Amino acid sequence: MKRLFIVLTTVIVIAILAILYRIYPIDDIYGQEIPPDIEDNRLDVKAKRPDKSKSNKESDSDEDNQSLSDEDTMVSSDVNLYFLDEDESEFIIEQRRLVYASDELEALHVINNLIHGPKSTALKGVINKATRVIGLEKNEDLIVLDLSSEFLESEDLLLARVSIVNSLTDLENIKYVRIYVDGTELTSDGTKDGVTLGLLSKYPNNLEEIISIDSKHMQKPDLREIAYELYFVDCQGMYLLPEVRDITVISNQYARTIVEELIKGPSSPNRGLYPIFPKGVQLLDIKLVSGDSDENDDGLELYFSKEFKQMGEGSSNELTTLGSLVYSLTRLPNVGWIKIYYANDKGEYIDSPIGNMSLSERLIKEDFNDLLGRRIKIYFSDKNIKRLKPQYRAINKKELGVARKILDELAFGPVGDVDFIEVIPEKVPVDRIKVTMNGTMAVVDLPLEFYEIQSKSDKGIISLYAIANSLTDPINTENIEKVLFLMDGKQVDRYDDMVIADPFVRNPALIED
Repeated sequence: MKRLFIVLTTVIVIAILAILYRIYPIDDIYGQEIPPDIEDNRLDVKAKRPDKSKSNKESDSDEDNQSLSDEDTMVSSDVNLYFLDEDESEFIIEQRRLVYASDELEALHVINNLIHGPKSTALKGVINKATRVIGLEKNEDLIVLDLSSEFLESEDLLLARVSIVNSLTDLENIKYVRIYVDGTELTSDGTKDGVTLGLLSKYPNNLEEIISIDSKHMQKPDLREIAYELYFVDCQGMYLLPEVRDITVISNQYARTIVEELIKGPSSPNRGLYPIFPKGVQLLDIKLVSGDSDENDDGLELYFSKEFKQMGEGSSNELTTLGSLVYSLTRLPNVGWIKIYYANDKGEYIDSPIGNMSLSERLIKEDFNDLLGRRIKIYFSDKNIKRLKPQYRAINKKELGVARKILDELAFGPVGDVDFIEVIPEKVPVDRIKVTMNGTMAVVDLPLEFYEIQSKSDKGIISLYAIANSLTDPINTENIEKVLFLMDGKQVDRYDDMVIADPFVRNPALIED
């Protein structure tokens, strides 16, 4: 029995091994032939071959996201470019669609396209193709353009400036253009002694009419009318802001006319501009001093009455008064500096310091670099909480965070007029109001307290539109088209009667004229 048991056990073991061999070949056990369905399970996860279908899908998604991201930061616009039709002797509009980054100025691309020339072979570009844009600034309805000296090599300077001016003044809200060449304001013939052009506005398109208008301007040396920038101070006395004014110049006395217009004060006090001279000041004399070499600019000596001393001893008034004179007068193509004298009680002209500024030295623009500001337009509610009323403020001209500054000024509240109602409650901390940019959309994050307070006082909707209109006003920026409101960092559909699910766009109908 024992021997039989051993035999049966041996047979059973052999049978089991035979079965296992058929199921699992020996080669498999040693890894010689690894079925594909097992391979990944035996390899380090990091070394897995990528799933091509999945990888392509993810790659496409990344490209789509990148494309969407780029699309969010790009804008397009249709513009009119003015080129010369020599056969018809007139300027013809060639329409062009521009695509550019949302933080770039549309006007810059207009100029570059003008320099490049027309697409139509029937039209002619009139700007020297070697011309480069050195600088370009937009200030409300004015564009200031600085071109390289190659511009002066254009075949006809009059036609070149017509092409520029007409193309730029076809842009929305642009009324004036000032052209510089290598930092010096362009004159009629491009020379230092040429006729001052002032701010340029739209020309006719017909060549005969253009030449006729230009000839009349050149042939009236005793009486000329030009648009010119005069600098006044903002409501807080911190910054100099420009006012464009039509001035009449008699017998080429540009400098005297400019100073007398400054003494008159701003013509539009409701636009955030305030006088820079004390009452009673008179300009008694003015002298042009020629530079002693080609490297030294001409300058002006100004002689004021004794009231000039009242401009403010040691105060910001002194700085803004002197800065206003410097910036207003050194716009003239032949003026690089000014020197101030004023009468004492004996009627003698002196240059003794009035405050902190030395008057014994010549004053130049670089002495007042931080004074130039730019005007922003912000909106508050009227007392009936139905309409928006504008107020003007000033910020540094070099300020890049315009949206943040607008919100800060709104939080500061209205100045002066009791008919203005605040739109950001005083109890809402300014540092809890956040703003970020997403392409041409400003995202404004307001704390819950804002919505609670404004809802209780029925000022919710008008307050939101005050913020939206302030941020999207074209005077302030051309890069913000809509405003999305958040609540404590989250996007919500509404709070009480304030529906904030979708972005707000500018609503001019709410603005009180």
